[in-house]
Amino acid sequence: MSLFEDISWPITEVNRKKWTEKQIERYTRLRRDTEDILDLVLKDSQKELSKAKLDDFALFNFLWYPETEDYESLWTQCLLTIWLFVWDDAIDSNDNSLSQNSDIGSAFRAETISRAKGLFGLAELDPDFVPSGAMIVLAEFAKRTRERFNSFQLENMFYELSRFVDGVGREQANRLSGHLPKSLDEYFATREFSSAVYPCLLSLELSSALPPLPRHVMHSPEMKNIFLAANHIIALHNDITSLKKEIANTCVINSVPVVFFSGTTPWDQVLPLIDGEIRDCTRRIDENAAVLLDKLSDGTENKGVYDATVWFVDGVRLNCSGNFTYSLVTQRYACLMDNMNADGDLEIVI
Repeated sequence: MSLFEDISWPITEVNRKKWTEKQIERYTRLRRDTEDILDLVLKDSQKELSKAKLDDFALFNFLWYPETEDYESLWTQCLLTIWLFVWDDAIDSNDNSLSQNSDIGSAFRAETISRAKGLFGLAELDPDFVPSGAMIVLAEFAKRTRERFNSFQLENMFYELSRFVDGVGREQANRLSGHLPKSLDEYFATREFSSAVYPCLLSLELSSALPPLPRHVMHSPEMKNIFLAANHIIALHNDITSLKKEIANTCVINSVPVVFFSGTTPWDQVLPLIDGEIRDCTRRIDENAAVLLDKLSDGTENKGVYDATVWFVDGVRLNCSGNFTYSLVTQRYACLMDNMNADGDLEIVI
């Protein structure tokens, strides 16, 4: 966390004793609404329902989007979070045919993309379709997003959700075949879309009071680099805090073993190398943001687009620090509860 402090990135306050009355009220409402929809979505699996409630997706959302003032926008962002976690956990689990059979998994992913395209209004939706399970959440998210996003934003969100679903498929194929990436570059190629960072970043605009970012800004080389670097930061932080859990679940497509088994990095240098990659990514975000904003300040763009870009990139920074905070405090990884030394160091013994 000191890295974010050193470079003056915004950090979400995680100590609930320091939250304002408004923050407490908003989080409490968000958690209640999250648990209500989980009761509906996971009603047929008490085990998965109990686990999802302990994971506290409301806290994840609260830490990722702390500056979302309007509750309905925050709830819409949270719906995406809930769907991503529930849908991805079903694929990642090692105790069902969906995760263990590539044909069943492939059919499930194809249906997800097809249904999503209709729900976002980009294809005709089957009039007899009745959402069930995780699709209930995606349907509500899509309905609300259609009310807030223009056509480009909707197409972009669907595109990134499709890439996430496809990325999960490639990751599942690697897991079932026992293949591990041989280098950090190969690992990033595998994880670029399966971590679902891109759609979460796009959902920032659901709460923006500024003009939506135009296509040439969102698809600029600089913004693509910002998204890629944020994806790397979030994936690497998740890897460090979830490694113990993933080893227990025999699912180790994770940068820590990838770096170690590449054969060129001694064990005691693995985390310093990953830490260096995280620091490089923060620099790439700041450098690309500076270049992009310089282009937008040359007088050819209106000030609204410039201000919206500043706001959006700051949101990306908050997403990165908020994700790391969540990974430390959530029971999903149980890092702080089980691995904090008396001197305050986090030591995860695997």
